[in-house]
Amino acid sequence: MGLGHFGGKEVIPLKEGNKRGNVNSIRAVLLAQPYKEARGKALDAFNIKYITNVLNKNSGNVTNAAKASEIERQYLQRMLKRYNIKSKDIF
Repeated sequence: MGLGHFGGKEVIPLKEGNKRGNVNSIRAVLLAQPYKEARGKALDAFNIKYITNVLNKNSGNVTNAAKASEIERQYLQRMLKRYNIKSKDIF
């Protein structure tokens, strides 16, 4: 599994399920990079997956998604902008 692009950022895609091959592929890609770069890509992939999941569970409603995540709505909106995620396109 290689790197993907989301919102103009190069990230490690996170797949559903726990197939060992997926974990090993992600681990191999991350471990081949410098720590700071690997950490950033892993965090970006987590953030994208988390945001899209919580928005989906809240029918694209940013205010409700922020409450469910226990973060400020404005912070969630900044993350949406950073990763170029459109809440209306989620669910």
